[in-house]
Amino acid sequence: MVDVSCFAEASKSNGVRARLYWIDGEVDPKKTLAPNQSPNLDVRIPKLTFDGDEAWFTNAGKNYKKQYVLVLEANLRVEDAREFQVRLASEAPAFLFLDGREVAFAEEGDPEIEEFEADADHVALKIIQSVNDEPRWLDLRWRVDEDEPFEAVPTESLTSDDFYFRPTNGGAKRLADEEDRPGKYEKVVGVFPGIDLYPVRPPGVEVPVGGLDTLPDGRLVVASFDARRLRAPVPQEEPDGELWLYSNLDDDDSAAVQRELIAENLYEPAGVCVVDESVFVSQRDEITRFDFDATKDRWRPTTIASGWESNDFHALSFGLIHEPGQGGHPGYLLMARGTGLGLRKNPPNHGSVWRIDLSKPAGENLQPITGGHRTPNGIGFGPEAEIYVTDNQGEFTPANELNRVVEGSFYGFRQQTSGGGAASLFQDRETTPPTVFLPQDEIANSPSEPLLIPEGWPYAGQMFVGDVKYGGVNRVFLEKINGVWQGAAFRFTQGLEAGTNRMAFGADGSLFVGGIGGDHSSTWNWVNPRGKKTYQGLERLKPNGQLVFDLEQVEVTSKGLRVRFTKPIDEQWLGSTSNYRVSQWRYVPTPNYGGPKVDERELYVTRAVPADDLMGVDLEIEGRETGHVIHVVTDPQAEDGARLWSTEAWYTLWEIPDK
Repeated sequence: MVDVSCFAEASKSNGVRARLYWIDGEVDPKKTLAPNQSPNLDVRIPKLTFDGDEAWFTNAGKNYKKQYVLVLEANLRVEDAREFQVRLASEAPAFLFLDGREVAFAEEGDPEIEEFEADADHVALKIIQSVNDEPRWLDLRWRVDEDEPFEAVPTESLTSDDFYFRPTNGGAKRLADEEDRPGKYEKVVGVFPGIDLYPVRPPGVEVPVGGLDTLPDGRLVVASFDARRLRAPVPQEEPDGELWLYSNLDDDDSAAVQRELIAENLYEPAGVCVVDESVFVSQRDEITRFDFDATKDRWRPTTIASGWESNDFHALSFGLIHEPGQGGHPGYLLMARGTGLGLRKNPPNHGSVWRIDLSKPAGENLQPITGGHRTPNGIGFGPEAEIYVTDNQGEFTPANELNRVVEGSFYGFRQQTSGGGAASLFQDRETTPPTVFLPQDEIANSPSEPLLIPEGWPYAGQMFVGDVKYGGVNRVFLEKINGVWQGAAFRFTQGLEAGTNRMAFGADGSLFVGGIGGDHSSTWNWVNPRGKKTYQGLERLKPNGQLVFDLEQVEVTSKGLRVRFTKPIDEQWLGSTSNYRVSQWRYVPTPNYGGPKVDERELYVTRAVPADDLMGVDLEIEGRETGHVIHVVTDPQAEDGARLWSTEAWYTLWEIPDK
């Protein structure tokens, strides 16, 4: 059993974490930042006294002298000085919080002095500064003795978390406003009402899930490993992965679930695929097949593919699916190989989808078929048995992606080659754009496994997409226009116990969802509504028959978009163009982490034609452009009074039909 309850917290170093959020417009210090937004700048600074001209304000040659919100966070060590005074001064409005309590507010250069008594040897310190113009200086000082002068807080008394890299996202950020609610500019809250949630892991058992699949007899195969032990830059030396079989899953009481350990000492098993009675597992440096040996009553391992190199903790072997063969051929496995994060140069063929021919021996059966993926943490089948792989925002990847796998294609991520690193496979070819963009912080943050939704489930024929950092499960509607796949992304559910990493449908139609999280970066764990980072989970979802009022799908038409709902809506409401907010933007890949929205603008809805069944509307829209994401926001009530579960859709437009 992997016990994550005793894992060490992320390491810390002296200094303060500074995150800057650029606001395109006037900053109201009384408003908070809208939740779940990546900052424009995320650095460690040495002290809590600055004048605004320091080098850390400059990121990639851009100096932030506009409106912004600056969030400063640190642990303040007060071992011998639990009772102290603080003196906060700031030209721009600034709030000081200690252990979550507002202690001081300063603006226009006037200092405020307050007393504080700590309950422990360390105090959580946060300052939020709202800047509309220069100057933007800030100065926090403290003292223990009232007869002594205030002094700057020394760097050695301040610590903040270490991260190998600090993901950021360009472009303007939002302040929360009165329109925000769960499902509208925010994540949905709780479990989708049309499904019921059941725990699978027995009480007290911790399960950080790397892979899931089901055996023909209904048993669940679970691969687990401790992602919190991943530390940059090198892979961990000792294996801690395990392979378990879960049975007696029909009982809704998780205490009745039975588990059997069938393998251990695996290296980061990040994918499981069952083919007939065999279990295939993708490890860091090999793919292993496990077969049950009835004579010895144990599962026997066989190496199916190996021979590649791993020199970075982040270069995992993500996911595993089986593509059937023809004429007696045993078929192929497909796996996505991740890349390192930059300090160590990538070996050949990383950032690729690999095909493994099961008719050939290990060492002779591996073929990389795509290139240019960054963190493809999930591979699965979509409509018409097409294969899809996700990717995480990063360098040359301005937003998260769902990509259709086309052999010989390059998907945009370019590996560093200076110092002997291998170039991304096929990077001399034209970049294949993503099938669907999953905009950072709006609908995704660290997408994982894609999975086709079967009959018997809401939105059958669409795809579920998990997310480790955003949490929960999203969904994607796909359509083929002029021979090109494209479509829309929607929120589906939150309310799970960890960030979703792997999913598998069981024989009874249940969806098993496995969660994982790590401390190797600030993006690989989901923070639950109680503010706690989550690192593991295993649950079962089942449809309950309740019809939920929601956006069903968004299709492109020759004149605009066709929006479909799950329940009828008042005809007059549907026909009013003012009830739809539509905007568009595009992305430009750069070597920087993530990317801002480019050419962002509102679009004018000129006409809204309700469907005959009042469950949809055709929107005629001026100014649509291919190569853009079209964002639709609408918030009707159903005729039965129900409120829309989630109000937004993000349609990636590559082709426009003639009719």
